[in-house]
Amino acid sequence: MGDEKFPAAIRKTPSMKSQHNEAEVPFEFDELFFSRTDKRGKICSGNSVFRRISRFDWDELLAKPHTVIRHADMPRGVFWLMWDRIRRGLPTGAYVKNRAKDGDHYWVYTIVTSIEDGYLSVRLKPSGPLFEIVRSAYERLLSTEERERVSPQQSATLLMQHLQKHSFEDYDAFMASSLLAELDARSGAPATAWSSCLKTSAARPGGCTASLARSWEHMRTIDSFL
Repeated sequence: MGDEKFPAAIRKTPSMKSQHNEAEVPFEFDELFFSRTDKRGKICSGNSVFRRISRFDWDELLAKPHTVIRHADMPRGVFWLMWDRIRRGLPTGAYVKNRAKDGDHYWVYTIVTSIEDGYLSVRLKPSGPLFEIVRSAYERLLSTEERERVSPQQSATLLMQHLQKHSFEDYDAFMASSLLAELDARSGAPATAWSSCLKTSAARPGGCTASLARSWEHMRTIDSFL
């Protein structure tokens, strides 16, 4: 499958780091933030937490490609894997490092699903032990991409091989374990409608796609959503 079938997120992006010492954007462990894009990956809406953490104004986000928050430290293979799954109708979770407007960064665990006319992403602050494993894997994967000029698809294959070394048979198994770890770390999680569904899906990956889509579609109507 060629790269041309996927959004620009998987293609090489020049470093956008600022000249100041990059710091991590602070946000609370129990905060969730949302963004919705169209089928081309352009931002249609988001909640106030998304705008605050990204440090962009709304007029700098709306109708802009979601790659505006892409961090140069992210391997292209991660996005190839995500988009391959999403376009097959599979809700997909992944650890992602994003870039704020001023060059600082923030890590999230993001869950993306297809909805009518686009995609919805729900993000939370990562904390589980798998997070450290993934960060290390991303560093090595990015180095391999730059040194050996592997394609995004080849990079995704290398990532899967690394995860299999940690006893994850496939990405569904990794996603189920990582998502459960993140949800279990939160007592009284604020989004019980989808967290309970995701816990069910851990035993049967992809088994509650329609329910997730309905829950997330409902969430976009909350007052803080633009």
